[in-house]
Amino acid sequence: MNKKLLALYGLKWNPFSQEVPVEALQRSSRIESFCWRVQQLVGEGGFALVSGSPGTGKSATLRVLAEQLSGVRDVQVGALSRPQARCEIKRIGSRIEFSLISRRQGSD
Repeated sequence: MNKKLLALYGLKWNPFSQEVPVEALQRSSRIESFCWRVQQLVGEGGFALVSGSPGTGKSATLRVLAEQLSGVRDVQVGALSRPQARCEIKRIGSRIEFSLISRRQGSD
C-alpha cells in the first residue's frame, strides 16, 4: 500500500501487513482476557493451543501474547502454519509431554 493511499485514510501502517508493530494492534477485552488466562497457565507450567477459522485474529493475538510473555523465562510462543500436519503436532507434543487425542474415529 503506497503512502498516498495510507495518508488518504489516515493510516500509519498497512493494516494487512505483518509489519504492523505489536503496540499498534487492537487489544480488545477478549484479547486481554485471553492473554491473562495464558499468563496464569504459564505460571502453573501449563500449555495453550489456539485454533480457529482463518481471519479471526489468531496470529495478531499471538503476537500480543508473545510480547507480554517476552520477559518470562522458558516460555515460547509459536505457530503451526499447517495444522493438518499431524506428525508435526505429535512431534512437538512428545517434546512437551502431551498426547494428541483425536475426536474423529479411526484417526490418529
